[in-house]
Amino acid sequence: MFSKSPSAQEAHIVAEGIGKSFPPLKTKHLLRQLLPLRLRPSPEDFWALKDISFELGPGRVLGVVGRNGSGKSTLLQIVAGLMRPSQGRIHVQGNVAALLELGAGFNPDFSGIENVMLSGKIYGFSREYMNQKLEEIIEFADIGDHIHAPVKTYSSGMFARLAFAVSIAVRPSLLLVDEILSVGDVAFQARCYRRIEALKREGTSILFVSHDLNAVQMLCDEAILLNRGTMVTRGHPKTIAESYLKLMAAMRPELKSKSQGFGESKVTIRDVKFLDEDGHPVLHPRVGFRYKILAEIHAHIPLTQPVISLQLKTM
Repeated sequence: MFSKSPSAQEAHIVAEGIGKSFPPLKTKHLLRQLLPLRLRPSPEDFWALKDISFELGPGRVLGVVGRNGSGKSTLLQIVAGLMRPSQGRIHVQGNVAALLELGAGFNPDFSGIENVMLSGKIYGFSREYMNQKLEEIIEFADIGDHIHAPVKTYSSGMFARLAFAVSIAVRPSLLLVDEILSVGDVAFQARCYRRIEALKREGTSILFVSHDLNAVQMLCDEAILLNRGTMVTRGHPKTIAESYLKLMAAMRPELKSKSQGFGESKVTIRDVKFLDEDGHPVLHPRVGFRYKILAEIHAHIPLTQPVISLQLKTM
C-alpha cells in the first residue's frame, strides 16, 4: 500500500525515490525484462532514472527539461503506467491523458473520426460520450475533410492537432505532454497554450516535457532539471532554464561564450507578468482588454534614472 504524506492527499502524482534500470542487450538478461515481478537490479544494468522524487498537485504544471538521454521520456512512461519503476514508489490518481508519442494509440488505417472513438475507448469513455465530444474535437483539430481520411495520410501537424484535441476533450485530471506541441504551426501552438491555461484553472495537473525553454517558462509553475537520470535541481522555471543552459555550456565548450554573464549581470529581471483588471495573471493578453504589467527587477549596483523598455511579439 502506498503511504501518502498529508501534503500529498490531493496530489495527482506522488513519486518517491523512483528509479528505472534496463538490463544489457544480452540474451541471458532479456528474460528478466519480460518477467512481471520486480527483480533485484544487476550491477551490469543501465540506470535511466535514479532516485527521482516529486509531487504534482491539482492545477499545477511541472516542466521537465534536460538534454537527450537524461531520462525525461522514461519518467513520463512510468507516470503513464507504461513502465514499472525498478525501485521506489509512484502514486497517480485521476484519469490520465498522455501525449507521449506522435500518433500513439492511433490505428493508421482508421479515419480520424474512427481514431477519436478508438482513443475514447482506450481512455475508458463510452461511444455515446465521445459522440457528444466529437464536434468539439473536430473544431479544435481544424483539419477539415481530412478527419474522414486514414490517419496514415496525415502530416505530423495534423497528427498533433487531432491527438491534442482528443486528449483535452476528455477533461483529464492529469495531462502528460512530451514535445508533441512543437510539431504544430504557431497558430495551433497558441491555441494549445490557451487551452492548457484553461485546463489549469479547471484543476488539471500537467507534466510538461520540452526542449523549448520559453514554453517551459511561460506555462510551468515549477520545473525540474534531469541529467543522466538524476534530478539536478527543482525550482522556478526561469532558474531551471538558466541551470540547463549552464549545464549545456559546461558540456559543450563552444557554448561557453553564450553562457558568460550568468550571475555577472548588473540588473536581473526576475519575473514579468500581465495582470487583468482584477489582478489575475494572464498568459495570453487579448485585443480590446486592458492589462497591467508587473515586473520584478533586482539591481545589483546603485542605479540612477534606469530606463526600462518593453517589446511585444505575437506568435
